[in-house]
Amino acid sequence: MKQFCELGEKKIKVSLLSVDINDYKIVIGGRDVDNFAPGKTPKNEIKAAKELQKYIELLTGSNIYIVYDNYLTVYDREIRVGKVKRSVIPTDDLGDDGYIIKTVGNSLEINGGIRGVLYGVYSFIEKYLGVRYLSATVERFIYNGDITLNDIDDKFVPLLEYRDIMFWNAWDTNFSVKQKINGTFCRDLGEENGYGVGYAGGFEGICHTFWPLVPKDIYFDEHPEYFALVNGKRNPDGLCMSNPDTFKIFVENLKKWLRAEKEPRLVSVSANDNGFYCQCPECSAIDEREESHAGQVLDFVNRVADAIKDEFPLVRVDTLAYSFTRKAPKYLKPRDNVAIRVCTNIACHNHDLEECKEPVAVWNGNKGFGTEKFLSDIKAWSAVCDKIYIWDYIVNYYKPNAIYPTFHNLLRNMRFFVENNAKGIYYEGVSETGEFSDLRVYILSKLAWNPNMTEQEYYNHIDEFLQGFYGEGWVYIKQFIEYSKEGMKDCHFGGFTPLQYIFPCENRNGKLAYMPEFFAECRRLFDLAYKTSTKRGDKERIEKSSIQVDFTDYFLNMEYYLSIASEQEKQEIYDRNKSIYDRMRKHAVMRIIDNCELPEVTDFTIPPKRWSIDDVEAEGMYTGVGIL
Repeated sequence: MKQFCELGEKKIKVSLLSVDINDYKIVIGGRDVDNFAPGKTPKNEIKAAKELQKYIELLTGSNIYIVYDNYLTVYDREIRVGKVKRSVIPTDDLGDDGYIIKTVGNSLEINGGIRGVLYGVYSFIEKYLGVRYLSATVERFIYNGDITLNDIDDKFVPLLEYRDIMFWNAWDTNFSVKQKINGTFCRDLGEENGYGVGYAGGFEGICHTFWPLVPKDIYFDEHPEYFALVNGKRNPDGLCMSNPDTFKIFVENLKKWLRAEKEPRLVSVSANDNGFYCQCPECSAIDEREESHAGQVLDFVNRVADAIKDEFPLVRVDTLAYSFTRKAPKYLKPRDNVAIRVCTNIACHNHDLEECKEPVAVWNGNKGFGTEKFLSDIKAWSAVCDKIYIWDYIVNYYKPNAIYPTFHNLLRNMRFFVENNAKGIYYEGVSETGEFSDLRVYILSKLAWNPNMTEQEYYNHIDEFLQGFYGEGWVYIKQFIEYSKEGMKDCHFGGFTPLQYIFPCENRNGKLAYMPEFFAECRRLFDLAYKTSTKRGDKERIEKSSIQVDFTDYFLNMEYYLSIASEQEKQEIYDRNKSIYDRMRKHAVMRIIDNCELPEVTDFTIPPKRWSIDDVEAEGMYTGVGIL
């Protein structure tokens, strides 16, 4: 078992090419100034050098000086960071995110693209110095005595050009950069982080852009013909794809978005989150020819891509394969500057995408399309488009604090995405949860950076996180993950499956009982983890993650437990129910449903499923055809 220490807890000696690393100087580029003036170094390279300096001091206790390459002195031992004049390593093939770490003579060079130079420094600190960036607030290093580094030749260029995670605990800018998340939807990466890859339009620009780019409150009253004809009436929540004025307004507003960006890279041209496609004769003719409602949308998207490419040659236009645009058109092909973003919301998340044949339950227990439909869609799109982006749903949005044992499937899914031309991925997360939100961010970041890691590497990342994040009790957390995976191996579910359709049940004492023995064992494992870990912070994190067990259990089983309980036992049940609520508030787990905050609760004779709004009403929040 590895020994994890807090940074600064132990001091070590680091030798680089047989010399103490503290005998080196960190060298950065001075950029065409005289020998006596400070260097005009890019902010991202300055940050990279300072981060390297900081972590070396935390590990060794000594401070390495940072100097500019325009100074007259050339040192015998240098760590050259970024575009240093005397660097000898070519970087033309690294793109924006790739890096190279290489020993040259007595020196070490760390270089890369505009973001890659920072990624190279953080990778050096992680891979060679043993530091692990577990979360925005928890960093550890693996102590194994002093470190000796000899020749290094390490080059990496990521497969995915766009990597974004929308968990609240991934919004921290510095942590995001350490995990090589380059998406800007939830974070402003800025110049010192090499900027990022994001969608023009800010929050409104990530998807469903028909709403903001042709606003109904501005145009619908006077020009209903701009909007979708649905069942014989113009509907303000969709657009007419064939109307030339709609197209003109859309492109004009889209260019305003793009011109407001410093270095725009992506823009979304995507239908609204409903089922309202245009049924006018012109739009319908396209759909009939293409045998898909995606026909009218892709025709529109291609025309938009043509309209902006001269002014914005580096911008990629993406559109969603989602809802009524899921099925690829029969004849139309995306333009070269168009990407198709395929959504996984209809797939089973508990089984291999290429093996699962069962549809998953959605709201009210109705069966959705299932994994086979998703497979058909992504393969059809990847056959005509070499730039597939993935919109992946990786929690239970109906109950984000519930047990969701999918870690065994994440690596296989990522490999499948890459095999089908994935060039980018957006993981839709939620706020702080009582599940494993920190572990999810950590492992999903690793997968997005290196989809081709081995299974051994993948599970080593998980083990290291568990040990560093939860302390000595981590082995029981690992047992819980394995136990819950095995206990739910026959369950088919996706991100929009209510709990009562995930867990099997039986009638006991006139009440539905959902695997009570399973939950008892899960609780035992968390209790052991809490008792075994010795540090307060580790215990706090175990307590937070234990919410998933009691919340899921009492959401499903509290009424059953009360039906067989004595009066004294009933009070114990109410007390445990209150403890779930108290733990959620203590650890800032403030959502009961994806879009519903945890309310004030005072009556703990009421089970968690009645704390906010009952199941029928909750399901009604998501019964729109858009989710399918």
